[in-house]
Amino acid sequence: GSSGGAWAGHTHGNEYRFLDHSQLHTANAGLTYSRHGFWWSTQGVFGSGLHTGEDNDIALPSHLTFDTTVGYEFKKTGLFQGMRISADVLNVFDNRYPITIANAWNGNNYAAGRQYFLRLSKTF
Repeated sequence: GSSGGAWAGHTHGNEYRFLDHSQLHTANAGLTYSRHGFWWSTQGVFGSGLHTGEDNDIALPSHLTFDTTVGYEFKKTGLFQGMRISADVLNVFDNRYPITIANAWNGNNYAAGRQYFLRLSKTF
């Protein structure tokens, strides 16, 4: 299957103020492949950059990140029936884009770098 979404923000006038956690444009798309208990999915996320500055009028650089997951679900009867194992890699290309720069509340922050997760679950 595939999925995705997009959002485009408003242009601002005199009465409109950006928040430091808002982006004008975001988009994401994903793709999942599944066969015989195995699955693989990937997702891409684009953001036009958060805002900073005294009046939040400076846009930080845009960013593009990718995540991926591979997994297997045991279908046979016995001890492993209903068990799923999967491995995730978030921010595959280690894109550490800035979230806030010189923010008066908490300084400079960057998105998390590449992360790895291993999950094991079982339904009863």
